Amino acid sequence: MRIFDLTTRQMIYVSLMAASLFAINLVSGGALSAATGIPMANDILTAFTIGLWDCLLIKTLPRFGTFTAFYTIYSILELPTTLGGAPGFWPKVPINAFTGLIADTILRLAGYREWSIYVVWYSLSTVNVLVFLWVLHLMGVPGIDTTFLIVHWIILSYWVFGTIGIVFGSRIFSRIRDWPIVRILQ
Repeated sequence: MRIFDLTTRQMIYVSLMAASLFAINLVSGGALSAATGIPMANDILTAFTIGLWDCLLIKTLPRFGTFTAFYTIYSILELPTTLGGAPGFWPKVPINAFTGLIADTILRLAGYREWSIYVVWYSLSTVNVLVFLWVLHLMGVPGIDTTFLIVHWIILSYWVFGTIGIVFGSRIFSRIRDWPIVRILQ
């Protein structure tokens, strides 16, 4: 029995989704941060785009291992950038792989039902933010204690903008569900 149930074609799809999300978040998130002058302003856009991509992934490819592979590839791509922490911040790879595994496990236990993407999003974003802040705290990053004071607002904004992304993803998928490429992937 295989643990991760992905074919080569499906793995290529997951890789392309990770690469496209990385490119969009890097360019538009960087532009948003530069335009506003607020370092974490790109997180609003990132929450929306990740929610949208997560929805499209789970609807087109409901298989165990999809999110683990997706978040591992995405975090490797973001290693040399400021996405997900400082450039070269290597803990982002195992943290994202772990949250992807949590998402895969929740989805498998829920039987990939429609509502499970919301449960996954709320748990995934909460765990991801808290673990990142905890690791940064252990590393002694200055100012992280102040961030802990507003962590509830950060998580709430992730929930709101990610939910909006999921809703958009559901609408997009309802339009593309009958496309031949989607049927081939499933």
